[in-house]
Amino acid sequence: MTTQISGFCEERFAPLKEAFRSNFDDGLELGASLALTHGGRMVVDLWAGWANLEETRRWENDTIVSVFSTTKIMIAISTLMLIDRVCSSSTRRWRSTGRNSSRAAREPSPCETRSPTRRACLVSTPS
Repeated sequence: MTTQISGFCEERFAPLKEAFRSNFDDGLELGASLALTHGGRMVVDLWAGWANLEETRRWENDTIVSVFSTTKIMIAISTLMLIDRVCSSSTRRWRSTGRNSSRAAREPSPCETRSPTRRACLVSTPS
C-alpha cells in the first residue's frame, strides 16, 4: 500500500519526496514531516503517517513532537564551516605575503603547520 503524502514538493525535489514515501512503504516510519528551504524559499513541505502508535490520529502539518539529538549535526557542520573559512582566509593571507619573503617564513598558515593545536585545520569540507 502506498502512503498518502500531504503537502507540496517542487518538481526538482521529486526524488526526495519518493525517498520520503519509501520510508513509509518500507515500514521505517510511522509518521513524519520534512521541510526544506532553498534560497530563502520553502521548496518542500511534506507530512504523512500517524501521530500516535494506535494509528488513530493522522500526522498533520502542525503535529508537535519531541525531537532529540538534532543539534549535534548542526554544531558539527558549523564547526567544519568555521574551520574551512579560517583556514582558507589564513592561507590566502599567507600566500599574499609572498612565499619567498621572511614574513611568510615566520607566519605559516594554521592549516599548513604541524602544531598539535592546529590539527583541526587539516579537516576539509567540499565547497
